[in-house]
Amino acid sequence: MVRTQNFTRKKPLGAQLICVTIFIGPCILACFTAFFRTGDINLSPLSAALMTIFFLIFGITSGVYTGTWLYEKRKLFSAMIPSVTAAAVTFVMYIGEMVMMNWALFRRGSGTLFDSIGGIPFSAVDFVVIAMAGVITYWILRIISTAQASSPS
Repeated sequence: MVRTQNFTRKKPLGAQLICVTIFIGPCILACFTAFFRTGDINLSPLSAALMTIFFLIFGITSGVYTGTWLYEKRKLFSAMIPSVTAAAVTFVMYIGEMVMMNWALFRRGSGTLFDSIGGIPFSAVDFVVIAMAGVITYWILRIISTAQASSPS
């Protein structure tokens, strides 16, 4: 940007930097809290919250990163594809957890919202987390593109 003096991508790159910076915190926290896990499939409320935040931030970071490559494209490309990417990455994180846990998932609580649905290990809360990653990514990218469109050139 400095070499070409074209600063149109400053906002998406700033969003990317913020997401990556925020993502580093849960990574470090996960390293420290991993030592306190008991191996039980039922997580404590604190561990459940941290794991959910980690999954969300990882999905959002990947979606925003994808969005920076598609910035200034049509809405389908600049917001929708990165949002789907964020949800897909979050879903892949769940698949990774299932592989690691012998095709089970950690339980984030008890009750209907946290129980497995049918024959799959996913609960309603898991699907909400996956969808939230996509929705939050969409909002972030729309805010960035709206801010860019409304700022003077």
